[in-house]
Amino acid sequence: MAIAPYDVVLLFANLAKSTLAGAITNTATTAQLQTGTGALYPGPTSGQGYVATFVDAATGLLNEVVLVTQMTGDQITTMVRAQEGTGALAWNAGDFFYMLDTAGTMASMQQTQQAAPARVITSSASFTASNLDGGLGFARVSGLAATTVTLPVSPTNGQVIEIDDLVGNFNTYPITVTPNSGQNIVGLPGSATLNVNGGSWQLKFYSTGTNLGTWSLLQ
Repeated sequence: MAIAPYDVVLLFANLAKSTLAGAITNTATTAQLQTGTGALYPGPTSGQGYVATFVDAATGLLNEVVLVTQMTGDQITTMVRAQEGTGALAWNAGDFFYMLDTAGTMASMQQTQQAAPARVITSSASFTASNLDGGLGFARVSGLAATTVTLPVSPTNGQVIEIDDLVGNFNTYPITVTPNSGQNIVGLPGSATLNVNGGSWQLKFYSTGTNLGTWSLLQ
């Protein structure tokens, strides 16, 4: 089962561990931690969160990964249950609450190869980029024409796409970068035209809540 990255800015803390001060149901979105331990955990604000894991004290065999997006003192005031393929369980007072590395946490980190061309484009045909496209390196050498690249339908917050001219022909055969429905490129009324030979551009996606979001274009 593939683990998707989180669509928030993840926060981290060293050695954050506590226990529940009271039982919670499998549908609860709040929880009370032991007095004085809330300060061990990050304090998320809008668009932020941290990933933590409930583990049962009785056997250590039951677990549930959650995304915490708001805390007040020792109380978790907002959390998203049953993350990363785990099930939502009822938890007892004394059960553990740990900040641990998880697959979803790691998937949210941009790796070095994601900032380099993920694939080389040799055709001039227009296409819609994928969320897997960390980079697009254009090496069009035959059947040359201008190309339109439509940005991904549902990008994740913070997603970066790099577009590179690998053969030096963007001036004659420019790339038109078009936002998908509901998106925009900051400072532009519509599409962006990439027309500098040998150029390299990065687009970064910023989620804006009810809107699908804004792409920032940096050359």
